[in-house]
Formats: sequence, C-alpha cells, structure tokens
Amino acid sequence: MTFVGKPDKPAKLRGMGASCSIETPGTQTDSYGMYAPTSQTLVENIPCSLNQMSTAEAVQYGKDTDKTMYRLRLPIRSPDGVDIRLTHGQGVIVTSNTFPSGVRMVVIGRGAPQGQSGMQLLSVMEEDI
Repeated sequence: MTFVGKPDKPAKLRGMGASCSIETPGTQTDSYGMYAPTSQTLVENIPCSLNQMSTAEAVQYGKDTDKTMYRLRLPIRSPDGVDIRLTHGQGVIVTSNTFPSGVRMVVIGRGAPQGQSGMQLLSVMEEDI
C-alpha cells in the first residue's frame, strides 16, 4: 500500500466545549411501499465547538434565512481514525452548554479543512422538525 501525500496530522482539541454525533441520511420503505426518511448514527461523542454566526455572516454565506446559523468546528478524523469530513445535508446532533439536551442540526455546504490543523469548519443550522 502506498500513500499519496502526507498523512493527516492529529487534531489539536483546544477550546472544544461541546460534543456531537454524526448521522447519515437514508431511506426505508413502509408496509405500503412508501419511502420514509431515516437516519443512522455514524460516529458519536466527537469533540467540537459551536459558535453562532452574525446575521451579516450568514448572508455572506448566501443563507438569508430566519433560522440562526452556526459555525461548527470539529476534527477531520474521529479518535479511532474514521474520516468524518461532512457534506451538505448530513445531520449532526450537538450537545453543549447552550443545548444541554442536544439539538439536531443540518450541514450547509461542505466541511472546509483548516490548513494542516486536522480540523474542519462547517456552516450548520437547526433542522426543521
């Protein structure tokens, strides 16, 4: 096995005051053959940080919405080495001081690696229930 490029550096987890669980969307059919959306937990208890975006920043990202948007920062790899780069539409459940019982959020866009820090930065917003 040969590697292309250098391996990822381990993420520096300073300032991570929250944890998140990553879900992947899926579908299943009910007894009538109708599709029903489902989700499957991919990885749990990943350290992360969650910061609220200003309205101007949310508009800069092209999301003029009445929902509060957040910046989510988390490692590119889980502690056991699984690649957890997130893409548009994936669900994330974030538990923090602000959301002690956890809140379901959806990823807007795609995780952007932050240099060689081993971290990714995402735009997320609360999911419609």
